[in-house]
Amino acid sequence: MLCEKNDSQSYIRDFQKRFNNFAEKAPILISYSISPEGVSVIDEGKNTVYKFDWDYTIPVKSFIHGIKEVLSEKAYPIIGQTIEKHIPLTDEQVVKLMEKGVEASKIPETVIQKTSTKYLIDKVIVFKDIFILKNLNTGELYRYKLNKSSVFFLKKLRAEKMDIHEAGNYFFNNSVLLNKIETRDEDGATG
Repeated sequence: MLCEKNDSQSYIRDFQKRFNNFAEKAPILISYSISPEGVSVIDEGKNTVYKFDWDYTIPVKSFIHGIKEVLSEKAYPIIGQTIEKHIPLTDEQVVKLMEKGVEASKIPETVIQKTSTKYLIDKVIVFKDIFILKNLNTGELYRYKLNKSSVFFLKKLRAEKMDIHEAGNYFFNNSVLLNKIETRDEDGATG
């Protein structure tokens, strides 16, 4: 009894349609080449080729997700953000400073606490200058609108004209947070 017939040509056609949509939103410049054995994805910015063998038992969407996982780990750009918070000193901290011999008039009212966060640029909708960023610490996704050209920003990142914190400062100083993207886990709960 035949359960389902896998047709490699229709699988590849479906792959091309879905992969083109994926590639349009990727934050890197990619092209691809299809052969009977698999697909070669080329990171045009670094001239790196990633090869993936066809596995017709995996749904096309899952196959492309696997490609995205490899690309996001090895090629997607990362930007950094450093936030400074002024935290008032606690009474215990003031007492400790005084015990160390610091004059009361020289004890600051606050201390600066710096937190650094790295974000992976997960997707870009170029014609709207909209970015989907993934917080690498928490996995949370955020949607930002860049008030500058996304093409020029990504071009500078590819050319490595900015380090991750310079890129982050530029990005966050010239963008607006639109929303946090709520994701659903396997049980359907949002998080």
